[in-house]
Amino acid sequence: MTMHKSGTTISLGRIGRLTLSRPDRTDTLPDDVADEPQPEGTEPEAPEDSEPVDSEPEDSEPEDSAPEETDAPEETDESAADDPEIAAPDDDSTGVRTQRRRLRFAAAAIVAVAAAAMLVTGIILAINNGHRDDIRSASGPLKSAVAGTVVSMLSYDHKTVADDLAKADPGLTKEFREEYTKLTKDTIVSAAQEKKVITKVTVVGNSIIEQSAGKAKLLLFLNQVTTTAENPDPTTTGSRVEVQAVRSGDHWLVDSLRPV
Repeated sequence: MTMHKSGTTISLGRIGRLTLSRPDRTDTLPDDVADEPQPEGTEPEAPEDSEPVDSEPEDSEPEDSAPEETDAPEETDESAADDPEIAAPDDDSTGVRTQRRRLRFAAAAIVAVAAAAMLVTGIILAINNGHRDDIRSASGPLKSAVAGTVVSMLSYDHKTVADDLAKADPGLTKEFREEYTKLTKDTIVSAAQEKKVITKVTVVGNSIIEQSAGKAKLLLFLNQVTTTAENPDPTTTGSRVEVQAVRSGDHWLVDSLRPV
């Protein structure tokens, strides 16, 4: 016995073969059924062993036919909607207000800078005024000290020349005193004694050219009255000298002297 997909074949020996067949199972309907017209409003029935298409689950819940609730529209302020300035601000007016704020800020900044500048200027002026006051307060002692030292340096009598010239030593700086002492010993003392010179100097003019806290430059105008053995009558001569002075503690000392 032989089995085929379409049926079963039984061998009968010499008589032959007997085939038992069955129709193949398909998803389509027989032609006579497919061609049979269906009543209107009905759907063709699906084969018994076919699965339902697009069928809903048995336990599915029916759709809610009620319309979904929607949020109520927000209430609007009718006054704001009616007022065009509130509902839609004018760009031009906004720009003007911004520009005005910037101008006010700039003006305030300028005023602040000007005030700061005035404050700094006031401080500088106060410092300068204080410095000038210090100079003015020191100018009197400066002029007096320098004038007295110069008179001592240039006034002497041949009889006491060494002692007279030594009177200027306290008013000289150490360096200038050494230079001055050498000059008087080598030249002035011997010449004064030889020619019997008597000379007296007076300061007729005294001005400060430059001055700082520790240094000063002065211009002195001098009158010198001199007598000698050859010329017993007094001879008056005028001269100018430039003096450099430095401050040492509370005293002003002559650091250099030169004719101008």
